[in-house]
Amino acid sequence: MAEWKEALRLASFELKASKLGIIYAFLWTLMIWNSLDRSLMESINEHVIWADVSFILFFSLVGYIARGGFYQKPINDRLMASHQLVLLKTLPANRSLIAKRHIGLTFIRSVIFQILFCLLLYWSIPELREWLNPLSYTAFSCMWIAFGLFTGGFLTAFDIVPRIDKPLHFIVLALLFLFLFMPILNIALTMIFSFTGYVLIYWIITAAQQAPILIIITSLVIILLSLYIWTKVLIGNIQDRDLY
Repeated sequence: MAEWKEALRLASFELKASKLGIIYAFLWTLMIWNSLDRSLMESINEHVIWADVSFILFFSLVGYIARGGFYQKPINDRLMASHQLVLLKTLPANRSLIAKRHIGLTFIRSVIFQILFCLLLYWSIPELREWLNPLSYTAFSCMWIAFGLFTGGFLTAFDIVPRIDKPLHFIVLALLFLFLFMPILNIALTMIFSFTGYVLIYWIITAAQQAPILIIITSLVIILLSLYIWTKVLIGNIQDRDLY
């Protein structure tokens, strides 16, 4: 527990310094909220998976936007290193503390904007307030936050690959996102609708209505497991790549 406190203290320093990342995440939050403010209920009532896709992308990526990462960058023709890890190595910190700081930073940044997004939706959509009382909406929000922290933790745990600072790097990532991830996501969501007759968000709303306390407890367990699992994975990745 003492190590987690120290890791969160280090994360808070970087959070205060990462003003550009906070601005990016805030704009991303407003953009998705503005889109769903007008289309969420329509998507649920007309069984359109657009809202499902928006929720999944937002909760998974909001804490990952403008992240620091442990990227290795070229220092000269023969040497590559992670600038962030080189800086952290000047502190009396072991691999475990560095990994917990990195995961903790992603979780803190994620939760701040995830909660803001949930509050904005509940405030701006009257139908949502009719369907879900405050306790049920808390359960609904906790489930999505737990999902976002799990997927965001996965991205953070493997955020140590060498980075190519060229346009080709971004082109490749964009192509993979458009032609690999998005089709797989759409197929999965379409299958849920085909087998059940309803979109994913409808089922999450139904679960939050019927068993809010169970959903909240389950979500908290998932969050704690995500912290534990992805911290262990990141420690292993740092050690395997001999980064620290």
